[in-house]
Amino acid sequence: MSHPTDYSLEKGLPASLDAERSILGAVLLDDKLWEQTAPLSHDDFSLDGHRRIFARMRSLRDAGKPVDMITLAGELDRRKEVEAVGGVAYLSSLIDGVPERPNIEHYVQIVKDKARLRGLINVCQNAIAEAIEHSDEVETVLARAATGVAQIQADVAKDPFERIAEITIPTYDAMMAQSEGEPKLSTSLGMFDAISTGIREEELWIVAGDPGSGKSAFASQIAGVNAKNGRNVGIFSIEMRSQRVLKRMWAHEAKIPFNKLRRPWQLTTEERERLDRVVMQEVGGWPIFINELSTQTPESFTAQARYAVLKYKLDLLIVDHIQIMTGKAKDEVERVMNTSRALRQFAKDYCPVLALSQFSRPPKTAGQQRPTMRDLKGSSALEQDASVIALLWRPQEDGRDTKKDELIIAKNRDGETTTIPVLYTGHFLRFEERELGIR
Repeated sequence: MSHPTDYSLEKGLPASLDAERSILGAVLLDDKLWEQTAPLSHDDFSLDGHRRIFARMRSLRDAGKPVDMITLAGELDRRKEVEAVGGVAYLSSLIDGVPERPNIEHYVQIVKDKARLRGLINVCQNAIAEAIEHSDEVETVLARAATGVAQIQADVAKDPFERIAEITIPTYDAMMAQSEGEPKLSTSLGMFDAISTGIREEELWIVAGDPGSGKSAFASQIAGVNAKNGRNVGIFSIEMRSQRVLKRMWAHEAKIPFNKLRRPWQLTTEERERLDRVVMQEVGGWPIFINELSTQTPESFTAQARYAVLKYKLDLLIVDHIQIMTGKAKDEVERVMNTSRALRQFAKDYCPVLALSQFSRPPKTAGQQRPTMRDLKGSSALEQDASVIALLWRPQEDGRDTKKDELIIAKNRDGETTTIPVLYTGHFLRFEERELGIR
């Protein structure tokens, strides 16, 4: 038995020359059939000559000209490609054997499938070469391979448009099937839920704040409230180890100062009993899954997050935080933009994402000046890609907290923007609504 890496391509790459010829010949006979080739690009054809012919057909159509034997031969001749495709004789032979009523859609599917198989082979060969050379980190090689496979999966030969008539009834039924009460994914704050209607499918949320404003605490709070409701939550904790994230959840749920968890011998008997109950009977059973890898690129994140969604059926993914992600880019703006695009695409394809972000403003202005979206660090892409942007602000006077904290809803794609009065209790790592009413 041969070793898996001994596999050769003696049989040739996957291709269907008959299907390719039938598509080209059918269009030459009746260029009204061209619209049915929409899912294809010239790169989907296996023969160089077929790729050139299809590309010239597209050039003619884009110029508003008919596609027939004469116009195609003229376009190829103008680009000096007639001989490269086999000459006029080969063009004429394409119409031989074309059925009277060719099933173009079926031929397109065949050609597309073969192209995807060739693409898969290419991705695998590249992965094998990179693995042998070992010039990059393992995670980077795996992420590139996973991204390549995902791109092939996304490139399907189907109509990318949906008719309103076909999606109206299922969309309406799904909307009306929603029950009254808490949203599927809660923000942990009633006012925030009421304004935003909760975290929804396909949405990217960004929670931003100054250092020490409680971003990670708020993210853990959101993770906890949804886990208690039976939702599976994934956390990419790029900044903190998983044990620290867990202890912060214990402090929040048990209402025990976090400092005491760092010095557990100071716990009172009542606090220890309360902590034991929270640890063993509550938080310990939550469906939360933590990834603590300290180095993440948009590619490695996408690969690992996709794996987590498929394995653990995640309902929500939390990323702490955006600016720590690395990756190849000419500067921080491009790096943050690439990260933002990856998060947005992942939210659209798999599950909602809540990502934390830093501000770019000087620390001395943190407690004095109310933040805006312009303070987001790195790139304006964050403003464009997010469905909801919430800014945490803890104002100060004379260097002391005023206890008049705010959660500013700076962007809400499907609703109003406003400010919610909140109170951050730092030793419990807990945000609560400060008062009834919205300012």
